[in-house]
Amino acid sequence: MVDRVLTTDCGITHDVFKEQSQPDEPAEGEEGEEGAAPKSTDILDTFKGLVYVKEVVREPRMHYQKVPRLGCYMAVPLVYNSCLSDECLETFVQDTQAYNQAMEEHHKEVEAYETEVTARREAAEANNEPFDEEEKEWDEIAQPVPQCTEVKYVVCLDTMGQDCELTDDKKRFVLNTLKAFTSAWEASENRALRSDTERKINQLSLDPAADAELQQHIADELERTIDDVVQAREEPFVDDEEKDLSTGAHRLQL
Repeated sequence: MVDRVLTTDCGITHDVFKEQSQPDEPAEGEEGEEGAAPKSTDILDTFKGLVYVKEVVREPRMHYQKVPRLGCYMAVPLVYNSCLSDECLETFVQDTQAYNQAMEEHHKEVEAYETEVTARREAAEANNEPFDEEEKEWDEIAQPVPQCTEVKYVVCLDTMGQDCELTDDKKRFVLNTLKAFTSAWEASENRALRSDTERKINQLSLDPAADAELQQHIADELERTIDDVVQAREEPFVDDEEKDLSTGAHRLQL
């Protein structure tokens, strides 16, 4: 099924992204004879967007890429917030720089205020005067939040050709696995974004002349290492073309 495209009006897979109608909740104070039933915490009841077909040959909307076979079909939405993009990085770098500057100014204000309070306290103690320190409230500085983009995929499973259903335990396993994968993937991208942001801010803080000197030093060391590897070759090169190819291969490896 490589390079096959399933349009939104074909099959039932795209139903995972349709808004599911929620049953009306009873108004406050309205309960049954035996009281309101507690809400289910089962992931099969709380997971949104799950599409499950018990028997595919009995579902007229099913679309087959190959010959239909007996079995069930399950489609699960995999939606996560991605922050690995050039636009997100640039924005987060700017927001982080603004946050760092605001925090630096805040620390200076706090230090100046504490110095002033200490001086006033010492003066009051020297004159045997009472000193009442007023508690100062500082404005909270919010940490920058990545501008993420929502990414949507669909994970599909079936038992076609086996003529059997997926048990509830297997469904729960799939849903819990996707839930854990989504959280781990978002955390991984977030760590990568913060690492890239820190590295870029450090590069921007470097003096241009010093940065150019560092890059030249790295390039010189790289060429020296390649020359040493080429010179250590036991068999002589057939011609300059072979030598250039060998040198280029070592450069790519390094």
